Amino acid sequence: MTNTPYVNRRTLLALTGAGLATPAIAATRAGAGIAPAYPRVEWRSAPVGIDTLRPRFLWEVAAIDAAERGAAQTACRLIVATSRRLATTGRGDVWDSGWIESDRPGAQPAAALPLASHRDYWWAIDLRDQHGRATGLGTPERFVTGLLTAEGWQAQWIAAGPDHPRGTHRRGNDPRPAAPPEPLPIFRRDLTLPAAPRRAILSISALGHGDVTVNGRPVDTAMLNPGWTEYCRTVLYTSHDVTALLRRGDNRIGVMLGNGMYNVERVPGRYTKFVDSFGRPKLIARLDVELVDDRRVTLVSDAAWQVREGPIRFSSVYGGEDVDAREDQPGWDMPGHTGPGWRAATPVASPGGVLKAQNIPGIEPISTLKPVRTTRIANGREVHDFGINGSARLVATVSGPRGSRVRLYPAEAVAADGAVDQRSYNAAPDRAVYFEYTLAGTGRETFRPRFIHQGFRHLQAEYIPAADGTLPRLDDLHIEVVHAALPLIGDFTCSEPLFVATHRLIDQALRSNMASVLTDCPHREKLGWLEQTHLNAPTIFYNRDATALYEKITRDIADTQQTNGMVPAIAPEYVAFLNDDGSDTIWRDSPEWGAAAVLSPWAAYRAYGDASVLRDGYPTMVRFIDYLRGRADGEIIDYGLGDWYDVGPKPPGVAQLTSRALTGTASRYEALVALADIAAVIGRPAHEVTR
Repeated sequence: MTNTPYVNRRTLLALTGAGLATPAIAATRAGAGIAPAYPRVEWRSAPVGIDTLRPRFLWEVAAIDAAERGAAQTACRLIVATSRRLATTGRGDVWDSGWIESDRPGAQPAAALPLASHRDYWWAIDLRDQHGRATGLGTPERFVTGLLTAEGWQAQWIAAGPDHPRGTHRRGNDPRPAAPPEPLPIFRRDLTLPAAPRRAILSISALGHGDVTVNGRPVDTAMLNPGWTEYCRTVLYTSHDVTALLRRGDNRIGVMLGNGMYNVERVPGRYTKFVDSFGRPKLIARLDVELVDDRRVTLVSDAAWQVREGPIRFSSVYGGEDVDAREDQPGWDMPGHTGPGWRAATPVASPGGVLKAQNIPGIEPISTLKPVRTTRIANGREVHDFGINGSARLVATVSGPRGSRVRLYPAEAVAADGAVDQRSYNAAPDRAVYFEYTLAGTGRETFRPRFIHQGFRHLQAEYIPAADGTLPRLDDLHIEVVHAALPLIGDFTCSEPLFVATHRLIDQALRSNMASVLTDCPHREKLGWLEQTHLNAPTIFYNRDATALYEKITRDIADTQQTNGMVPAIAPEYVAFLNDDGSDTIWRDSPEWGAAAVLSPWAAYRAYGDASVLRDGYPTMVRFIDYLRGRADGEIIDYGLGDWYDVGPKPPGVAQLTSRALTGTASRYEALVALADIAAVIGRPAHEVTR
């Protein structure tokens, strides 16, 4: 056994002088051979919304001279201050670590720091190299706390009306028949500031997802926040510095809600992988404003907020999104706008989960693609080919008469007649995936679905006339390639074009499945199948800084683990694959998938060397290993999916050429060996693993 972590490639490159961070060097005292680079708190650069009193401070070590060999950090000192001025002068009025003899590019206070909610803090690093030369404190970096206690919210969950009865969560097996969808709500709240803001922090959880504006301007560029979780156990929230969006006088906060995985409906004519609901879409929010005259203003979600039906008439993470622009009220999220249909929001019960700051990057638009070709087919339809198959959302500019409609069908492939083919989605004409926009007739109008991302290459456009028979026009169409903004840390190139193309293909597949979980596909299921997280770990960690995502996955697994220790194959477990008698199928309980409880945190540690993920996941790991021990027959594990989709004489599916007992037992052995190493790393007794 060994407890030596793999060397982080970025640190290795930095120590040899590659990819050197110029700002870090510029701030370094003359004579030191190293400099800190890429500073982060809780894996994020300049984060807003840290909710721990013992934050982890992280950096990379860069060599000043690429020719110098053996450049290394031997000690570090950190200070945390309540102002940039104090940090610049070296006064850590919150924390001064003193010199810590360590070659590890990171530090964490042993005891809780005296941090307050929704406050700015500044931190700086001083390093000592192998010759004892200090870099001096570098340029201070900022972080902002979120809400550090549950009591700190002092807010209510609110919805458009009384919540659906929670009852028993059916895990995707809700038998309710198809029904028309409920239009999605929009919320607004006015706020008058008697002076200009000095600092304003907004924390919000909008379930399933929410788009938030202040005075009509979005608080960020991410989509599908907050990330997916087991909502009855954990609910994520995001925090935003909205100082620049507020002003003296009248202000307004606006929120549009989407269903996401929180509320998956069965709707006639639309595809869905499963049907289940944690409740009606809802939100909780708190805004703290510090004014330039030192007064403070606080706003929380309650019955004083107003709500009405918005223009999104249907939104499904699987079936698409429909917008009726005739139901829109342009300017509804701007101060002074009135408009009909608004009423008081309804306070509702919490979803049940603990509110926790979202520590993972959001899903962001990364690039824009125009069609590489457009083909006209029968019945006035057009098929637009974007040249790549990836996770994206469409952006269409349309014009035409009021009440006319444009409908866009995504697909990975086209059929023989040139029309899109959605069979890879498991969709069909009577359960299709599409996006529909009903025009308001106000000129050029933009349609950008908000609460769904979809894997596709082709979009088929169909035009439905207004009452007078006039068709709408598609003036422009492009797509935004979207995925979780995990920082790129590695790349591959060589003289062989085939190898380069293969790497790009693999990277495209990886990016298409980077969300708030690692999905197995971005179109048909969009679920967090856990084998992806450990089988693909080398690919992920050689290309992306994914440690924060893996820490979230570790919590997802813990939240999903059953009372007997079994780890379901999907986390969060939005759908449980059960037999008619309610027992687990092989698609729910499979050792190769459940072993992710051990192997995925272990992969994150081996890539980055931070043992926090091991300590957090250890109780789950031990319970899972105990569960496997109970399932073993003569130490052999012979159940589950086995070598799923191996190549054999029959159509792919259940393993054909490999014994299920071989892969099941091998997975148990691999997890046991890893757990023994983990116990050694975090100082747990060996009997917890070997008993």
